[in-house]
Amino acid sequence: MIDYRSLYEAFVEAEAEAERQALGEEPGAWDRAWQLEHRPSWLEFQALLWEARHAASIQDVVTTMGTVCGALALVAVLRRHAGLELADDGTLRWQAPLFPTPPAPVVDAATAPEWMTTLAADAGFGQLRTSLQSSERRAVALLRSLPPFGRRVLLLGDDDLTSIFIAARRPGEVVVADVDPRVLEAVDRARQTWDLPLRSIELDVRRPLPSELRGGFDVVHLDPMDDGVWLELWTQRAMEACREQAGARIGISVAPRRLGRRLMGLHAFLQHGGFALHSRDAGLGRYPLRDVDDAFYRAHEAAARALGLPPSPSDRVWEIPTDLLCFVRRAAPWPMLWPQTWREIRRAV
Repeated sequence: MIDYRSLYEAFVEAEAEAERQALGEEPGAWDRAWQLEHRPSWLEFQALLWEARHAASIQDVVTTMGTVCGALALVAVLRRHAGLELADDGTLRWQAPLFPTPPAPVVDAATAPEWMTTLAADAGFGQLRTSLQSSERRAVALLRSLPPFGRRVLLLGDDDLTSIFIAARRPGEVVVADVDPRVLEAVDRARQTWDLPLRSIELDVRRPLPSELRGGFDVVHLDPMDDGVWLELWTQRAMEACREQAGARIGISVAPRRLGRRLMGLHAFLQHGGFALHSRDAGLGRYPLRDVDDAFYRAHEAAARALGLPPSPSDRVWEIPTDLLCFVRRAAPWPMLWPQTWREIRRAV
């Protein structure tokens, strides 16, 4: 059985030494700069391992790591501690999988019971429900870049029941914080039906997070209202809930076109908290507008009739696409300009 923590400690030491030797640096200021700016966190290392688990060549590892020094250090550590075999031509052969095979999900969109499909959107909570297929795609995307074992995942609001599809893959603990009692009841029902690692808690994002939700989650997902102060409130609560360790993730389901120029404000707000954009799954969510009881969306029908379209035929379902933006914590919030301890020496400038 692989001791991942020992693997991490060996890699940190090996990567630092490889970088130092390649650059011809002596211990001292360089070590302090590397520790501050480049030393991978435990969570970042897990993500690197997860991405490298199917590597077939050293080039695959270089692509994952982004540096040759780091890739060679990781290969060396995996040879010593994880049974990785290296051929003369640089191809890799794994004697055993780097991670165990994740269990098959106990429920998916195709087999979901009727009660999961009949939870109606409540305009009083600003809800607009996506399809179960969209919720399942979102769950897969949120768990894609980290090994799913032992993860703590928080969903700040979950009228789309994405949490059920996450917990069905048994990542660790999945917590749903929502103000709608119907959502909390659905989550509890799912936990009892399939014995899932799910927990629900009532939460209004206008109030501070309880201590049990602060700073303890690897992944936080939010599908916020994006009008007024709501987006800021949701995002602030997400940052508070994330681990302060580099590598923690925030997934935001949002329609960039609806945000308009505020999208730059969202990026800046998260950057100030130490987060940078990691990935974007465009059009991952699809929100059908049929049967939406909301005056704003009902106005679309008047516009459709003005175009000469027939009134609301049952076979006409327009869908609003949303993206999943994944932000990764790169550093703890910094109260001043980043200290200028690093000099450009790779290119001898």
